[in-house]
Amino acid sequence: MAANRRENGTAPRGWLARVGWLLAIWIASVAGLGVAALLIRGVMRLAGMHA
Repeated sequence: MAANRRENGTAPRGWLARVGWLLAIWIASVAGLGVAALLIRGVMRLAGMHA
């Protein structure tokens, strides 16, 4: 058990938690880009540049 502990005495995070954070950050970034794209599209539509 001691080999699995960090220097400060806490157990290391599991790979599942790390993958979970990676997915959460990825999903948030994709959603943020989607919102930015919708805002730009709305501004373009208001400016008369709609397709």
